[in-house]
Amino acid sequence: MKITNLLGLPQPLVDAVTNDPYTGGVGADISVTRLIQPPRKVALEKLHREEMVEDAADRIYALCGQIGHLILERAALRNIVEHRFYTQVGGWTISGQCDIMTDNPFTLLDYKFTSSYTVKGGIKDEWIQQLNLLAMLSRANGYDVTAAQIVCIFRDWSVMEAKRDSSYPQKQVMLFKIPLWTNEAASNYAFTRVRMHQQAQEGQLPECTAEERWSRPPKWAVMKPGRKRAVKLHDNPDDAEAHAFELGKGHYAETRPVQQTRCMSYCAASPFCEQWKKLSAALDTTAEEEEPA
Repeated sequence: MKITNLLGLPQPLVDAVTNDPYTGGVGADISVTRLIQPPRKVALEKLHREEMVEDAADRIYALCGQIGHLILERAALRNIVEHRFYTQVGGWTISGQCDIMTDNPFTLLDYKFTSSYTVKGGIKDEWIQQLNLLAMLSRANGYDVTAAQIVCIFRDWSVMEAKRDSSYPQKQVMLFKIPLWTNEAASNYAFTRVRMHQQAQEGQLPECTAEERWSRPPKWAVMKPGRKRAVKLHDNPDDAEAHAFELGKGHYAETRPVQQTRCMSYCAASPFCEQWKKLSAALDTTAEEEEPA
């Protein structure tokens, strides 16, 4: 992948982004992180890796996460920290790295340095999948994991927003208990995912589902002349029209079509994806934010 520097960032910062030491595990066919990703995305990224381009400024979020994980090494005296496990599934070697594993009982802790918006809908399915696959790998290597938690640290947390909105994270850190599957269920899930990725890399590319594309349903925005952000977003046009009429003074309602968030902003393979080319023709990339109260 080619890293550009369109903003003219200091070279040491660009170097830090470019020289990312992360690997999916030496000798592994696939990591847990990539196993839970869409097979189409992973296969296209592997096929077009030398052609992909990303700007250094768009990698800062990943760099911040790495900084946080370096700090977690302070916990190494009492726990297993950032240890990578391996096991065989369906003819492939899977690897997975746990952030921290505590003893007595064995508990997996996974740290997410993320935005406050991420937890708006609660625990993400991919977090459940990731932690259960890591638990499976740990058990295969002699660690009988009986509990798992996600520790979310919000890089954009605002004390004023917490006071204004009770549904907003009330502290800069939140804990989420992850429901653990049986080892049989985790193994079956891993086998199914391995087979899907094997087929994709053999050229049988499945289309990404709406969930995999992080597809957002259409919204109807109440707008005010001269303002780019919506006054409020509604789930149906009637509510939006009624709200605009109530506000008066030139307010109006407009449609915000379905948004394919991952394809638009978080998939390096999208320029090479025929499915995305078809979808993008019908998309409106207007931001869906509401005007702050």
